[in-house]
Amino acid sequence: MRIRAFVLPLALGVGLLAGCSGTSEPPAPTTTPTPTVAAEPTNLEELAQAVMAEGLVDIAAFAELAGTPDALSLSLMWNELPAPDDQLAALSEVEARIDDLLEFRPEMTQIGLLSLAEGTKFAGITTAYDPGDEVLLALLEATADAPCTGAALDRLDRGDGPRAHAEFECSVEADDIVGLASAYDDVTAVGVDI
Repeated sequence: MRIRAFVLPLALGVGLLAGCSGTSEPPAPTTTPTPTVAAEPTNLEELAQAVMAEGLVDIAAFAELAGTPDALSLSLMWNELPAPDDQLAALSEVEARIDDLLEFRPEMTQIGLLSLAEGTKFAGITTAYDPGDEVLLALLEATADAPCTGAALDRLDRGDGPRAHAEFECSVEADDIVGLASAYDDVTAVGVDI
């Protein structure tokens, strides 16, 4: 009985010593990476990168152009053009963010809403000035389907003051003269009723 009384405290003492004198280090604290908040864009190039990273467009290019008057160039490009309303919504979002970014916005805004749907050939619209949402939407709708895939809007002065001038890029295919005449009628029917 004395041996048993002596062995139990000895076993407990050895166990405590083993626990205290172990060479294993405590596990390192685990850290979970915290998501970093992207810094707000501070210039047009950073804003273009931000809207591409957000998936608003596939390619964006914004620049201030010196001239008379100074101009702001906005190009939004997609691999496949969204619906006209969606293109206009993307442009509106970009313009609002540019207004927050620039202290002084140039007097004129040049706009490109485009797609590289046919390799190196652009489809979509370009404007030399901002004609307003109604005209932009009409141009987008006029070029949303064949036969016209592109339009360019500018102001021309032919002696009677500057007037809006739109050029449409259209193409037709036909097997015979009757089909060509019909396709030509489809092209001449394209226009912007504003």
